[in-house]
Amino acid sequence: CDTCGEKIKSSEDGWVEWIRVKDYPEKTNHGMRIVHRKIVSPLKTAIGCYYNENKLFARDGSSIENMALKKFLGNNGLMLLLSFLSEDELPKNEIIEIIKRLFIPGYEIARHHFAHAIAEGVFEPNMPKDFYLMCDIEATLKFIEKEDK
Repeated sequence: CDTCGEKIKSSEDGWVEWIRVKDYPEKTNHGMRIVHRKIVSPLKTAIGCYYNENKLFARDGSSIENMALKKFLGNNGLMLLLSFLSEDELPKNEIIEIIKRLFIPGYEIARHHFAHAIAEGVFEPNMPKDFYLMCDIEATLKFIEKEDK
């Protein structure tokens, strides 16, 4: 979960949300993230892990768009995310990051540990920044496992 940092245990427990700016399409929507559905959020607040829509609206008239995480999984989910890319619905880098998190095995667990693994010499990056081959992801996962022992 991008708010609380805790694991989302099942696709039914996940939610994808982003900020819809008041002046869309002149300005770009942003802030796409994966969070716990309110009813399962570890945060026992009125909004759980969700964005605070009232605060965003008061600040600049923004609102929140959201969908169940399940809508973004599988072939249809990938096509939905690709359609967001083609329509410039959200920043390209945010959509690409969500695609990597949902469709590249091991990426979600390893993503916060790449810099440390690289610094420790676990692998040498040979792709553009923030893109990793499966062998790099697997090496990072083994590194995390060894570090945890």
